[in-house]
Amino acid sequence: MFAHPEPVKPRPRPSERPNPGPWLALFAAGAAARVVPLLIGRSMAGPEWLPIASNLAHGLGLAANAAAGPIATAQVPPLAPWLASGVLRVAGPHPVALALAFAVLGALVPLVVASLGMAVYGGGAGRWAGWICALDPLLVLAPAIESVAALALATATLATAAWIKTPRPGRALGVGMLWGIGALAHPALLALPLLMAAWAWVPLGLTVAPRDRIRQTLLVFAGLATIVAPWTLRNAGAVHGFVPVNTGNGVALLAASSHRAWTDPALRGAPLTRDQLVAEHPEVAGRAEVATDRLALERAAAHAAEHAPEALAVIAPRAFGFAIAPLHPFDPWLTIAGALLLPFWLWGATRAATGARRLFQSVPVVIAAWFLARTLVFGTTTAARVPVEPMLALLAAVGLDDARRRARAWSHGLRVIPGRS
Repeated sequence: MFAHPEPVKPRPRPSERPNPGPWLALFAAGAAARVVPLLIGRSMAGPEWLPIASNLAHGLGLAANAAAGPIATAQVPPLAPWLASGVLRVAGPHPVALALAFAVLGALVPLVVASLGMAVYGGGAGRWAGWICALDPLLVLAPAIESVAALALATATLATAAWIKTPRPGRALGVGMLWGIGALAHPALLALPLLMAAWAWVPLGLTVAPRDRIRQTLLVFAGLATIVAPWTLRNAGAVHGFVPVNTGNGVALLAASSHRAWTDPALRGAPLTRDQLVAEHPEVAGRAEVATDRLALERAAAHAAEHAPEALAVIAPRAFGFAIAPLHPFDPWLTIAGALLLPFWLWGATRAATGARRLFQSVPVVIAAWFLARTLVFGTTTAARVPVEPMLALLAAVGLDDARRRARAWSHGLRVIPGRS
């Protein structure tokens, strides 16, 4: 009589479990890019602060070697030496083990930045950002302290974005603690919680009551203090001075703002080396680290007050060094990579700062502006740009993804219409 229709098979539901394949491939690429240079001849000499990490591994605390034995110091931010001391305890003083450990840590940066990009700008920008960070030569060859700082900065920014999306008191406290960990990785991150709180003030007000906005902002600073304050107190007892993270900032300022640093064209915006600084200011040698910092800060302030016009000569090379790569010492590979990314991260920064969701998406722009200001003051070096490189890579990914969408629309005779605020 009547043919019975075949039952329609239900469409298989997509797996609710995320596919780890792309993430594993991204991590593998980032790890390979960092490990292979170590295996084919890149120098694996330990960092200058390796004796400090070794003393820490042997239970002597964060101490530098001296003629009379190890003495407590605050010369370096403590996070990288603490991580290195853990490797030394497990693997011993083998340079390969230490280099591989920091290479693996560096390979985590692409994963965090990809997650941040997907959360803030969408999947396309997140994937672009992850692969840029995996292969970026500046991040691949980064020194240990700056590599850890890049990871800490990206992680804290990801947590900040999640907090702004879904404000909760516990998240606010956790965000502050992550920024505190970042501050112990690099002193440049110490001021960023203040900038993040100022940036988050308006978008927070769109989702929470005024009193709750104040409370959650204060919780961010409470979390920061929970991490940084004990270390600051330790420094007060160890080096007898107010040192929130590490000493050396006064010396770094003098190295970037002395007469020679501002007037020697051969430096091209770079700060003086330690030997060059001592040759120009021999009075900073042979003092305790806190006293050296204070004297250097006084000398830098006095020179800036008397010879401020000299600083104009270094603004352009330092801005160039931040935007592309330092001119001294000149590295052609870093310069080529920086020049290729420059138009895309400038366009991405413009899109992020002016788009319909600019109150939420402009966070990498705020961070990049802070590091640009630091570069103009402290001089341009390869290491100084490393912590902010993930944010510039993220902005470049935004520019690349926008260019891809516009090219695709143009090929179909369409036009991308920007959203309205």
